[in-house]
Parts: sequence; structure tokens; C-alpha cells
Amino acid sequence: MDRYERPLFKFVYLIAGDADVTSDCVQETFVRAYDHLTRSKPVNASWLYKVARNLAIDEHRRRRRYAAEGALEQIPAAGAGLELGVAMRQAFARLTPDERTLLYLAAVEGRSAAEIAAILGIKPTAVRMRISRARERFRLAYGGTT
Repeated sequence: MDRYERPLFKFVYLIAGDADVTSDCVQETFVRAYDHLTRSKPVNASWLYKVARNLAIDEHRRRRRYAAEGALEQIPAAGAGLELGVAMRQAFARLTPDERTLLYLAAVEGRSAAEIAAILGIKPTAVRMRISRARERFRLAYGGTT
């Protein structure tokens, strides 16, 4: 739990966009992991990310039905590039949860296509294609050549 709590929190926050919801999803992920382990079933990083992602996407969909605000609007921007940070967050918020997930796992966590494929339950070639498309959508949303 010590090893994965912080990375899972960051990962889920990008999907959920709310610290309370994120905490609930991460906590539920660990509860499910504990249940899995008590039944002598294996739990690894891919399993944790997959469960956390599914919980976060379910919550995102549920909240979207109730007119929730964009996923990254609440993250404060800091530093000299305030306008740049705001524009990037707005572009990122326009992506789908799946696109945000892919870009986060690839760019922030530095995971390989094979690792991402294991987490998402798709083939590595599909991961590479989806990352490419997500990057292009981000560039278009951001308004140019990023």
C-alpha cells in the first residue's frame, strides 16, 4: 500500500478531478485488493491500476450525468507560466478519461506500452496508436504545435 498509494492517487485524480472522490476510489481499490488477497488471488500493479481506473471512470461518468465540472479545473497553476499552465490544463480536460489515462501513464509515470496494455487490458500496438491519437487531440485542443 505504501508503494502504490501516492501514484494511484495522482493517476485517479486526473480522471476524477476531485480529491475526495479520488481518495474514495483509491481506498476502495485497496479494499478490493485486500479482499482479493484474502481469497489467495494475486494482486499486482497492473491489477491495482485497472481497478482504480475502472472505479474512477465509473465515478466520472456518474458525476458527468449530474453536470460535474471539468476534471482538472481545480488544480491550481503556479509559477511564471500561469497562463500556459491554465491553457494546458484546459486542453487536457477536453480529452476523454481514456485519453487522459493513456497520456498520464505514458508521460508522467513513464510506463511502457506493454505495461499500459496490461493495465488497460488491450494490446501494446493499440496502446501506441491510442497514445498517438491522444497526443494529437491534445495538440489540437491546446491550439497548435505542442
